[in-house]
Amino acid sequence: MRVSLQYEITEKLSEDFIHAHYGVPKKNVCIIKNQELDEGDADGLEEFQQLWNWIQTADFSDDAVYQQLTEQVDMQSFADYVSAEIYINNNDWGGNNMALWKSMEKTAGNGYADGRWRFIMYDTEFSTGLYGSCQANQNTFDLLMNQDCFLRDLFRSALQNEQFRQQFARTFMDIANTCFAVEKIDTLIEAFYADYHDTAIDTYNRFWPDWPGGAMAERTYSDEKNSIRNFYHSRYASVVSDTKQVLGLSGTLCTLTVENDTEQGTVRINTVIPESGTWKGQYFSDYPVMLHAEPADGKQLAYWETSDGRKLYGSSAELSLSGDMTVTAVYEQAEIRKGDVNADGVFNTADLILLQKWLLAVPDARLADWETADFNADGKLTIFDFCLMKRALLHQN
Repeated sequence: MRVSLQYEITEKLSEDFIHAHYGVPKKNVCIIKNQELDEGDADGLEEFQQLWNWIQTADFSDDAVYQQLTEQVDMQSFADYVSAEIYINNNDWGGNNMALWKSMEKTAGNGYADGRWRFIMYDTEFSTGLYGSCQANQNTFDLLMNQDCFLRDLFRSALQNEQFRQQFARTFMDIANTCFAVEKIDTLIEAFYADYHDTAIDTYNRFWPDWPGGAMAERTYSDEKNSIRNFYHSRYASVVSDTKQVLGLSGTLCTLTVENDTEQGTVRINTVIPESGTWKGQYFSDYPVMLHAEPADGKQLAYWETSDGRKLYGSSAELSLSGDMTVTAVYEQAEIRKGDVNADGVFNTADLILLQKWLLAVPDARLADWETADFNADGKLTIFDFCLMKRALLHQN
């Protein structure tokens, strides 16, 4: 009998992992795992313990106090982390199978080495309906809140703050609408089912030839696939309802469709950057959806047009929902401002200084749009253009 062996290579959660993915020197890394020091020194553990003690008594309904929390913890990382763990219904998480890390020293130019705690997801197999437990209708918020652990205390305390409540509400629905959209999940399940089919069947037959191997092997493997698929097809309604209750929301769930010509620019909906020109998701009407556009070269956003007849101006806009809605990003040709070599939308002294540095070959002096500085229209930039730019700036002022 042919037996195939397959090894799954997984990165170890260590200072090497943090260094490889976030560019933080290994000597600066502190990792807390299951509420204990895993990597780093006693100073990092003490900081974690002090943070834990503080969040148990701090009043985060006070925005000034909450601001102090955001300076110590990356709260977007926390919202992402909790949302994902809750959605998959991880029954072995909270005080266990939790990890967070930080750089003990700040490094300019590296946003991940800012001294704030961030979270890492790992060991999630006790979820998604495993062994007939972790069912799709289980309230995972309750499982977390009934534990005496750091994550429970941080989540419960942060919910006192309206800013975090909005952030979590948007983030949770972003993840539900994208990472766990049933169409995406179905595609991934089928791909993994095919990739692991032969290995799984061979393993059944080698170690459990009577059951689940032998005559039942194919059916058992197919049943396991369908169990995972059924979990995600059923999870959305239940977990979204639980989220609404936990956050104390009273609004309705509205379907938002975003239309965007990807050749003219990219858009972001809260934390989501759509992969195609048409994107659809659901959000609670309690909080506005945050829209942002990054126009392509030569384009600028004219306005956002909504299906109820409104026009929202500005690359960044807040969209309030009272029902299902479609919003379209409308672009136009960007206005060319003579002399605006740094492309910040204005012609001022900063452009003159940048051109001077560029002409002097100063390192890192880069022009965003050199043609706007070609004042004598000869197709090249010289000291003569600099003099004409200076004259134009003096007349402008």
